[in-house]
Amino acid sequence: MASIAFLTMDSLAGFECDDERVIAPLRQRGIEVVFAPWRQPTDWTAFQAVIVRSPWDYQAHCDEFLTVLRTIDQSGTPLWNPLPLMEWNLHKSYLLELAAKGVPIVPTIRGRNLTKDTLRTLPDHWDCSEIIIKPIIGAGASRTHRLRTPWTESAERTAVADHHNTEYLAQPFLTSIIEEGEFSLIYFQGCLSHAILKTPRAGDFRSQEEFGSRLQEVTPDNELREHGDRVLAALPDRPLYARVDLIRHAGGFSLMEVELIEPALYLSKSQGAADRFAEALQSHLFS
Repeated sequence: MASIAFLTMDSLAGFECDDERVIAPLRQRGIEVVFAPWRQPTDWTAFQAVIVRSPWDYQAHCDEFLTVLRTIDQSGTPLWNPLPLMEWNLHKSYLLELAAKGVPIVPTIRGRNLTKDTLRTLPDHWDCSEIIIKPIIGAGASRTHRLRTPWTESAERTAVADHHNTEYLAQPFLTSIIEEGEFSLIYFQGCLSHAILKTPRAGDFRSQEEFGSRLQEVTPDNELREHGDRVLAALPDRPLYARVDLIRHAGGFSLMEVELIEPALYLSKSQGAADRFAEALQSHLFS
């Protein structure tokens, strides 16, 4: 029986993870799964492949995490997604690269070393009263700030403290995220598997399950699907798995993020999703 590793973290307490749903479908295909925390010393050559799945604490230890990924890659064991693609996806400046290729994105400004003066001018860029500030390397809405003018000194101080010595992205806050939600299109081997609508709970703007958002499977219309396919076609390489996060904006859809490192795949939210993922893994492993 072939053995593959799902790269994870020491403890998933407090996180919603449903990767265990693919264990049985893979075993039926002659593939055993070992969950391998990325911080623990591991003989990566013992596996036929390593799939990055739930190392959701990496953003605070980015250099260490990249070292582990490069060690796996150098071991000769296939790493999925491919290392160059994950390195590209790690830095959210990829959004601006995709925009340059014609992909509609949420309006975005890239900055460094945020100051109070800079922060106060940002709403003027979009003639809006509410903005989002987020780290250029980050996940799970960590250090993401929603600010509405006139914001408090405390909110300003916290946002500046989080981004005064690093790079950040600034965007207008789009109300469709709370009025409708964020659409996540999940792809395996370039084919759409399923789509999920994530609606934040009342009083919040974050779409992650950990913050109480409501998730439901939806059937994407042609326009939504075309936007997702367009993002996938613009990537620098074809991923084994991908999650394209879109929001309704400006009469169409705009890209919020494309997740190619360790996206939640919402296997429990769509009938047959675990089998489709297992089939894609089997095909990739034995191709």
